[in-house]
Amino acid sequence: APSDWINAATLTSQALAAAVPTGYAAAPSFTNLAGAVQQMGYLTVKTLDSYDPAQCASYCNNEPLCMGFNVYFERDPSEDTSCDAEGNPDSITTIACTLYAYHVAASKATNTGQYRDNFQVVITGSNGYNKASSKESFPSIEGYQAPQNFENACVNAPTYHNFDSYITYTTYTDAYDPRVCAKACDAQTKYDKEHPNSDGEYKACNYFVSYVMAKNEEPQGLFCALYSLPWNATYAVNDGYSWGSDKYTIYNSLAYTVSTDLDFGNNAEIDDFVYTN
Repeated sequence: APSDWINAATLTSQALAAAVPTGYAAAPSFTNLAGAVQQMGYLTVKTLDSYDPAQCASYCNNEPLCMGFNVYFERDPSEDTSCDAEGNPDSITTIACTLYAYHVAASKATNTGQYRDNFQVVITGSNGYNKASSKESFPSIEGYQAPQNFENACVNAPTYHNFDSYITYTTYTDAYDPRVCAKACDAQTKYDKEHPNSDGEYKACNYFVSYVMAKNEEPQGLFCALYSLPWNATYAVNDGYSWGSDKYTIYNSLAYTVSTDLDFGNNAEIDDFVYTN
């Protein structure tokens, strides 16, 4: 019976005993669940020959956008259910490895299966793992220096000679990919350069911070904060906030500075700015 399968020690014991792969951390409260992940950033699914998080991690490592994965057992029909007189053929156990472009969260392990005719697909032994750092995945972006890894914080930028270097932020839900932020930064500079104020001043984007905002561990998307001036780790102090019962946190925070000379946008008050990494 499906309920017996879900609780079968031959399966659940493997999930409980699984080692955390090198370079990853176990997602909080995400061990031996009875549901698979359903959330933004889905990349692909692989089938494993054995319950082996390390093998799944190797697939994730070979996919630059992969930031987390879910390994689980799935009870599947051994043949097309329409070919069985009762619509309920014998079952087989599939071991799945699903890759995501964001960290996986236990609260998003909501896919508990479904019926195919009279056959019930169910899931057990579901574990989630997240990449410890994203810096290795994006060591370089054309036109930018190697990133600073701010990990779980983003920037609170000061003013410089009363100049506010913050420009704007944009959000995306497809995948965690700092290259998207770089395009937004470049486009911002192009637009502002073409639309200066009456004094001929504009705000060029010389620096951006790409990060993920999570609400109660659930990813809300890629955030790109754009700035006219670059700031070092001293100012990476914003690690999230609480709002009512909800907790907002930050992860995968990487900061990129243009590789060319800084474009001060004809703003005289920042002409003497010198960046120290």
